[in-house]
Amino acid sequence: MNRVWCIGGSDNSGGAGIQKDIVTVNALGCSAATVVSCITSQNQCGIAMLEPVSDASFITQIETLLAMGAPMAIKIGMLGNRSQIEILVKVLTELRTTVPAFVVVCDTVCSASAGGLEPHHQLTDLRPLLALCDLITPNTLEAEQLLNTRIDNFSAFERAGKALFAMLNPIAVSHKNTYTRILLKGGHLPASPIVRDVFIDASGVTSFESAYVNTRWNHGTGCTYASAITAAAAQHYPLEDAVVIAKACMQQALENSYTLLSEDTQHTTQTVEFGTTQPQAWPESAAYMPRAFRKK
Repeated sequence: MNRVWCIGGSDNSGGAGIQKDIVTVNALGCSAATVVSCITSQNQCGIAMLEPVSDASFITQIETLLAMGAPMAIKIGMLGNRSQIEILVKVLTELRTTVPAFVVVCDTVCSASAGGLEPHHQLTDLRPLLALCDLITPNTLEAEQLLNTRIDNFSAFERAGKALFAMLNPIAVSHKNTYTRILLKGGHLPASPIVRDVFIDASGVTSFESAYVNTRWNHGTGCTYASAITAAAAQHYPLEDAVVIAKACMQQALENSYTLLSEDTQHTTQTVEFGTTQPQAWPESAAYMPRAFRKK
């Protein structure tokens, strides 16, 4: 079975982070191994506590996995501090010289979408690491931080994707090179019946469109999306195809999200609700597949 490393924070609610990575990777036919970067206390309302693991713990987790052999793919999520970024830059640089081929996907998370505490680093600190990845998956808010710009419409959104590609690939690339592709996610753009993501590689820009799903139960969707891409890539799907598969998985999960808990708190009129997306699985219908539009 294809081995996938999932590097990121622990989410005690199970809705995001390492816990969601494991569920997603295993459901899509791979074997998940983990490197925990930080311990969080969180739920759909945000992160209440975040504590990075020690450098020794972080390094030892990587070393014990390396002793079992190199992975087919690596998914990187939330990192706890700058030191962990530096460690991963060194590890990936060394792996690239010794392992023939493996895929690295980075979900450029610097905070939970619900808010709360943030990692002990700035999103821009990730740039040396992002340049070593095959694909990064920022949302609109994260792209704004990386580029120090405002993205408030689809034209600006697509320009931002191209700018990220140029920033991380300063030397001309081709299909034969290892380089950083961009998947810019449009879920945070102003309300629209269509959610557009753009995938940018050496060939050009592909826009993937799916119907907007009006649900509150979207905690952990960024983690899940990147993990699904990584699992598909570990099974030798080209990255663009892996994105299509993962976006279909996400559409299926969002359309079938459900309430997990609804209760009257302390017998008052205040109702507390929590929910989740449908557990990950391969798309069961072609109806979940996104529409694709390619530009040179």
